[in-house]
Amino acid sequence: MIVRDRSSRHSRCERLSWVVARFLQQAEYGDEPMALYKLAEYAVEAALTLAHELREWLLADEALPAFEKLLTLHDSQLAVAPLHKVALFFS
Repeated sequence: MIVRDRSSRHSRCERLSWVVARFLQQAEYGDEPMALYKLAEYAVEAALTLAHELREWLLADEALPAFEKLLTLHDSQLAVAPLHKVALFFS
């Protein structure tokens, strides 16, 4: 399920999923182009800037498809990656 709620809690969850997905892709679980990760990274940086200025965490609408693709990738990664590979990220 793709979350389009713009609350801070959901945005943090999306960002964590993106970071773990990138880590797992580097461990050869995934094949999305790195440009997709860069787009997501820029979107998060822009959202952080807005958060500091407006005290509200918002992802740009044009960035949502990139996050949707990365969350879908992350779901598929978690279906095939051994738990010890995922746990490496958190250690």
